[in-house]
Amino acid sequence: MHISGKIMIPLGLVILILGVAMMVLGVGKGVGDLSGLEDYGFSVENATSGTIEIEDNDGEGDVGVTFWVEGEYVDEDENGIWDVCDDTNITITQHPAVNTDWSEEYDGGFYYEVIDFHDGCVADEGNQNHDLRERGYVKIGRACLACYSGTLEFESNATVSVTYDDPFLELLVGGFGALILGTIGGSACCGCGGFIAIIGLILGLTMKTPPPATAMHPATGMMEQPAVQQQPAHDFRQGEPPL
Repeated sequence: MHISGKIMIPLGLVILILGVAMMVLGVGKGVGDLSGLEDYGFSVENATSGTIEIEDNDGEGDVGVTFWVEGEYVDEDENGIWDVCDDTNITITQHPAVNTDWSEEYDGGFYYEVIDFHDGCVADEGNQNHDLRERGYVKIGRACLACYSGTLEFESNATVSVTYDDPFLELLVGGFGALILGTIGGSACCGCGGFIAIIGLILGLTMKTPPPATAMHPATGMMEQPAVQQQPAHDFRQGEPPL
């Protein structure tokens, strides 16, 4: 087999094995992280007051916390606001300093929000959050947007539950990132490794190995022509026959 095949085939197989390992590990981690989202618990559950420690690991300010109540999105009094929001008043009694670069006008306080970038608790069919519907909870608002590390305290006139959003988002982003890296990155490595191995096999079988070069030895001397003896000339005038 040609030397190119002996090099490319093992190289391709190594890349192929790395790709398979990347797929197995990446998909396994991604599925595990995303499965953990279903069991993500409340930092405060069914209470009228509570305390949450904000960590802010990157020092840029955290996304904050989300408030949930048991119920449904209905507007029985037809005032244009979901009743779960009308019936719940939340006050933030203490919160850490906030990153004013993106805290907007909330300054760490509570604000009504059902769907991101939607207008508060407006009773609209498109303005509903069913992330925790199976557990019987609906979202009514958020607090501590852009908070740095510190203690958040709140009080409420009704029973609420609170999720700390940043760890949840880290699981979500990490899970999807691992899935993408495992599937796309692993598949790319497998394809690249298999391609290199096949090309190496083709080259190894089709290209001929050049024969070893023949050693040339320098001449040891000039070849000498054998000496030719000259016959003596005969004098025919003396009547001697030629030899």
